[in-house]
Amino acid sequence: MIAAPANEPDLVVEVVLDEAPLCAAILTWSRNVLLLSIVISLITGALLYLVLRWLVARPLGRIAGGVAEFARAP
Repeated sequence: MIAAPANEPDLVVEVVLDEAPLCAAILTWSRNVLLLSIVISLITGALLYLVLRWLVARPLGRIAGGVAEFARAP
């Protein structure tokens, strides 16, 4: 990376880095982000399943049970 400082325009600064540690750090970071995304997705999916089961499946099961009971003895 080559840049000139704002307060000294005649001065040029060049920064030279070894790319291997930077690539390793980026790969580690991206792996951590992927794992965190998977964990968040699993937690969100489990919560969504439980909420839908509680708000939709249980009431529909009670309605179906009531209809079946009514069909046996109207």
